[in-house]
Amino acid sequence: MVFKKIRFLTLILACFLMSWGQASLAQEEYYSYDEVKSQLYEDLFGEEIKRSYDYKYWERKGKDQQKIVETGFKILNANKFPRNLRFVVNEEGSSKREINASALYLTGTITVYKGLLLYAENDDEIAAILAHELGHMQQLRTGFWPWKRIKMHFAPKFYEYDADLKGVDYMVKAGYNPIAMITILNKICPEKSALLKFLIFTARLKTLFMLPIDTHPTGSKRLLKVYNHIQTNYPGFLTEGKGSIIYNNFLLNHEKNEDIRKLKEKYDLTIPEEECENL
Repeated sequence: MVFKKIRFLTLILACFLMSWGQASLAQEEYYSYDEVKSQLYEDLFGEEIKRSYDYKYWERKGKDQQKIVETGFKILNANKFPRNLRFVVNEEGSSKREINASALYLTGTITVYKGLLLYAENDDEIAAILAHELGHMQQLRTGFWPWKRIKMHFAPKFYEYDADLKGVDYMVKAGYNPIAMITILNKICPEKSALLKFLIFTARLKTLFMLPIDTHPTGSKRLLKVYNHIQTNYPGFLTEGKGSIIYNNFLLNHEKNEDIRKLKEKYDLTIPEEECENL
């Protein structure tokens, strides 16, 4: 009987040690996540991070928060924005991998998610992200706030277009190149498929009072409105994107626009044939 008890206790102890070892291993993997994060990004994004620039520059340098604050306040000061704001890089939870940014008017906070910073190539594109969110802040501070919230709820696309164009104005006043608004949006705004558009349309038919599930405009329309705004107000910048494969992609996908076609022909803003072959 004593022997059976000893054997039983030994079995329990062995199970405990095994489970403790597994828990320790899991914990060790969790805490070593930052060390293998670079490899994880390569697995997730493949060749995308092996472009001519460093998608993880700000994170790798450990200065992403510093850069966001510096750029944000430069735009605030240049535009004499009537309210100091807080600029934050999201560091917590799975949402930090989202390709997104947000503006919370009540707390005066603009948040940029880590996933979006992967796509920012330079200061101009960082400025484009923040200037767009400042556009939303400006929308919220004018007019009767409750009524404005209702309008933004039921007509969200108009306010996205408006924030893009306000953002371009803010960028130029702060000394940034507004072409960056085109390049960053072109990288993060893929065109929806016809199937997805149909599903969104049918979902909207169910009720008029549902939360918006398609809050952002079509990427191509959004980019074209930004281009037209730059052409009307800051035409001198339109040729400064020459050599950028992202800007050239925008021009290539909007050749039906007569102004863009003329611009390409006049300044030869095209991707070289040999470059196309390597894509």
